[in-house]
Amino acid sequence: MRRSGRAMESQRLRVSEAYAVRALGTLQGVAIGDALGVPEVHYSKAEILKVYGGPITGFTEPIPHSGRK
Repeated sequence: MRRSGRAMESQRLRVSEAYAVRALGTLQGVAIGDALGVPEVHYSKAEILKVYGGPITGFTEPIPHSGRK
């Protein structure tokens, strides 16, 4: 059974839309992960453990600025 040109075009649009939705979700995930990691990005594991008393498991205040860039 052969598909009409219109049916094939419709399927292509659905596939393209699915990829667009997945790409957008990926970009949103990257942005959220980046934002959540900002407070501790330039610190070692030892420094984070010293300041927070253990691993970070939720939202936290950033480590006070110590002149690092």
